Amino acid sequence: MDCSVGDQRNGEADIYAQNIQEDGTLGVVIYNPPEADLDCEGNLVWTKVKASSSVTGSFEVKNIGEVDSQLNWNITSYPSWGT
Repeated sequence: MDCSVGDQRNGEADIYAQNIQEDGTLGVVIYNPPEADLDCEGNLVWTKVKASSSVTGSFEVKNIGEVDSQLNWNITSYPSWGT
């Protein structure tokens, strides 16, 4: 039987208690999640673009953090111009 007794999200550790014996004694398991690190490569730069013309470009966003770390991000806004 697992029972959660704490969840500290202060960047240091997630802490859970787990019933590990039949007599009801609890053991504490401390888990430090791997740290993510967001990196971006590439630039979007356009000059002298004529009206009604289309330009394209790309950039790469990646996690260069610790193995098995996860990023949780999303796009929060889009420009009102372009398609």
